[in-house]
Amino acid sequence: MSRPKTQPIALSIGSLRLEGLFYPPIMDRGVVYVYAGYLRTGQWDAKVVWRDRAAHISLRDGRKAVIPSGEALLVLDGNTCALKTPLRVYRSRAYLPLDAWEILTGWACRWLPESRTVSLDPAPAPKTAMTAGRP
Repeated sequence: MSRPKTQPIALSIGSLRLEGLFYPPIMDRGVVYVYAGYLRTGQWDAKVVWRDRAAHISLRDGRKAVIPSGEALLVLDGNTCALKTPLRVYRSRAYLPLDAWEILTGWACRWLPESRTVSLDPAPAPKTAMTAGRP
């Protein structure tokens, strides 16, 4: 996999704009990823663990997700959702594509190229189709 662009990318969570982050968002081949560890923040208060080549995420509301490395899918409470791209491991850290963030948080997530900002907005994200069980 190619080395992601490391030019500064800001992260906006709601009305708070964060720059100079220790784990900033990254871009690889036109896809933007955000560090999965930010799900641990007070906003979502999730537990994120890397085990068996997958990110295991326990959300505050009791939902549990598994995102396997190398597969463009997310399993949330036994239901599978296709992602546009797989998660990205960079410098021993798991980064999630924006569609995974939307599914996990319910927030609208988008890339704003003019300001080089990833916006995580509490406005409801578009609904994503889920299928029962793992493919």
